[in-house]
Amino acid sequence: MKRELKVLLLVSALFYVQVAGGPSSKSFAAEWGKRTLLAQGEKGSGKPEKHSPQKTYTDPITGMEFVYIPAGEFMMGSEKFRDSQPVHKVQLDGFYMSVYKVTVGAFHNFLNETGYKKAFNDEGYCTEARWNEKEKGWNTLSKDKKKKRSVDCVSWKEATAFLKWLSRKTGKQFRLPTEAQWEYVAHEGLLREFAKTKKKRRNFNYDRSFNELFRENLKPNAFGVYGMMGKGYEYCQDYYTHDYYAHSPLRNPQGPPIGMSLIEDPSSSDTDEYYESTDHVNRGGGYSTLLYFSIFLRSYPLDEDEFKEGVGFRLTFTPESADFTFISEQ
Repeated sequence: MKRELKVLLLVSALFYVQVAGGPSSKSFAAEWGKRTLLAQGEKGSGKPEKHSPQKTYTDPITGMEFVYIPAGEFMMGSEKFRDSQPVHKVQLDGFYMSVYKVTVGAFHNFLNETGYKKAFNDEGYCTEARWNEKEKGWNTLSKDKKKKRSVDCVSWKEATAFLKWLSRKTGKQFRLPTEAQWEYVAHEGLLREFAKTKKKRRNFNYDRSFNELFRENLKPNAFGVYGMMGKGYEYCQDYYTHDYYAHSPLRNPQGPPIGMSLIEDPSSSDTDEYYESTDHVNRGGGYSTLLYFSIFLRSYPLDEDEFKEGVGFRLTFTPESADFTFISEQ
């Protein structure tokens, strides 16, 4: 079984080099071939959870659907990008993740109920005029499309305000996914789906459609989550630092206590210089982003007040019982 699995992963690596581009085929295949698919119940994936929570949950306020992600471990990171090194083992407790990203309709409900003042750019795509553009703007979409279109042009701070509002209304502690949770669902979900179905990328949410922020023609990954790659970027809870992976804890990493951002042109030094910031990680990719980059690249953090086209968010929460925890195999 193990030998067959390794061969399958190596084949999948070569397939993605040919289809999606990225690093050279030899280095790419070598990295993916070394990775272990830690499927639930297989040796090395950890003991089963003490109790099985319900597999799905529907939020009664927004209608958002959530799916339970079982506890597990995986190898996080990539040797191909400097700030994604080193590849390291991560163990995660079970959690719920929203099946889709937060929609325009759900975000509008938040704005309308709270009177929250949405910020905009003065020019470019994320302007107030674009928000209100006739028939195409977020405010003017049909009711049906508002339910399907992922909201973007929101800042990390605005996303956090939304989840705090929903938490107060429901009593659940919603939050943005940690970077480790996001990569686990994106990466392991893709590998498990490939191992299970042996089908090509049409099942992997990877669709170069210019309609990338809508749900049409999407299929879920192995965890039942839609649109994690090629359907827009997503905020994570974590602050961004370029070297966090070198210091990340094994169990449930939450990110560094403060962000560190690169000074783009350090005139006084030939080496990279960094400064404290409120930059946060965003992950994923747009319709033109190569698959490998969508999974691992983390080099474009945004300040908590900054917003851009194609950057949205999804939510997570943890089960109420402390029994739903990951128990490492000794």
